[in-house]
Amino acid sequence: MADTYTIEDIVNVEISYGDRPITRQNVSTPLVLAADAPFAPDRIRIYTDLDDMISDGFTNTDPAYKLVANALAGSFAPRQVIVGNVDVTASSETYLDALSAIEDETTDWFFLLADTHLEADILALAAYAETERFMYITSSDDADIPTSADTDILSQLQALQYDHTFLWPHKEADTVWPEGGIVGAMASITPGASTLHGKTIPGVPYNTYTRTEASFIEQKNGNLYYPIGGAGFFLEGKMVSGRYFDIIRGGLNLEFRLEESIFGLIKRVSDLGRKIPYTLAGMTMIETVMYEQLFLTVNQGFLSGSPAPRVILPNIDDIPVNDKANRELNMIEFEAVLAGAIHRLQPVRGYLALDASLFTGA
Repeated sequence: MADTYTIEDIVNVEISYGDRPITRQNVSTPLVLAADAPFAPDRIRIYTDLDDMISDGFTNTDPAYKLVANALAGSFAPRQVIVGNVDVTASSETYLDALSAIEDETTDWFFLLADTHLEADILALAAYAETERFMYITSSDDADIPTSADTDILSQLQALQYDHTFLWPHKEADTVWPEGGIVGAMASITPGASTLHGKTIPGVPYNTYTRTEASFIEQKNGNLYYPIGGAGFFLEGKMVSGRYFDIIRGGLNLEFRLEESIFGLIKRVSDLGRKIPYTLAGMTMIETVMYEQLFLTVNQGFLSGSPAPRVILPNIDDIPVNDKANRELNMIEFEAVLAGAIHRLQPVRGYLALDASLFTGA
């Protein structure tokens, strides 16, 4: 028989939880678009090894297979690769059409690759990438790229100043599909902590361009891969806009993490039955989580710690009353300095003498 009275009649403790995790935006997984993938009518498949691709009907000569193989062969390979089907034959589906359908099933990816090097497809995917927060990586064997021509695919992309597109000129682009190796070289590295410059790309042959041809490629913000010092050495690593790969990826990652941090604060406070008040105390709560994320990014090597990042709060008395009435805080800013990276040292000078008194300051 139950007790007439229980502890809860005397002391009733109820707990609200403010520990809800927030989904993090992926900045490591590649999506490979494959024309008429053999696993159709399924839209996507997730692969962690190449044997499963063979089991699904791919061959080791398929472009999609080579893209995935190059991605998984890298020293900093992704944990998995998503392959998405483009139903070209049955429905004349475009790569953009397929991408839209894939995003209905999953957006848990960051790098975009495709088994097409057609100029029209590259331009369409690059234009779409620029409106979204992911990175499109491709390659081309366009013979006009390493020349003074200005109508080749790289020149067109450079003129468009796309920050989210990376193009690797390569004479064997259509047989090797080297862009998969870019993912393998960077995917599992914390965004902004390292640069493509100096990376070795396993399974991808070196560029065979002359110094003059290489100069034209560099002027167009293309990318090169040479044997230097007895090892494969990727040079620079620039997006077609001229910005560096690691800067764009690190910047996008910082955007995602700040959004998630502030959203997570709002959600967890609400779960506790509270709110972020529109007061200096509430603004300080937001400032605190922003500083936590900014200094984490400093520790990861993307931002410089000197000078330290700075969050700039508006004077609460200067905030428009209408913003307060709409419960919108629109005037928080932050400033931070990029850590950057050293790619070249030219020259490092040395001085030799028989007498130390010849040196200045000796």
